[in-house]
Amino acid sequence: AKDDGISTAFERSSLIKPCPFGSQGLCCKNCTMGPCRITDKTPKGVCGVNGATIVARNFIRMIAAGAVAHSDLIWIQ
Repeated sequence: AKDDGISTAFERSSLIKPCPFGSQGLCCKNCTMGPCRITDKTPKGVCGVNGATIVARNFIRMIAAGAVAHSDLIWIQ
């Protein structure tokens, strides 16, 4: 890829500064009232949940998305 002048995900990721909220799982975009970003100044989201609940929700959504991405294999067999 380097010889052909094509950038890779590794090169692009080194150029982008990660979001401090998203990298900690503290950014909630599950409804249309957000995104809520949890800090010491704003310890709860618009819906009233705290950072631990937002992290848990985001983690469960990632697990569900990963599982459903492979669910079509069940039907093929």
